[in-house]
Amino acid sequence: MDGIVLLREDHVLESVEEHHVGAWLLSELSELDPADETFDAKAQAPTDPLALMPAAS
Repeated sequence: MDGIVLLREDHVLESVEEHHVGAWLLSELSELDPADETFDAKAQAPTDPLALMPAAS
C-alpha cells in the first residue's frame, strides 16, 4: 500500500470543521477595516492554538 493515503473518517470530519472555522474567520476579517483595533487579534488568534498543539503521530 505504498503511496496510498487512507482517509479516516475522524480526519475527514476534523478537516471539514477546520475549513468551516477558517471560512468563518475569513468572512469576519473581510468585513473589518485593517485599522480596526480587533483586526490583528482576529488574524493572529487561529495560529495561537495551533502552535500549542502536539504534532500528529
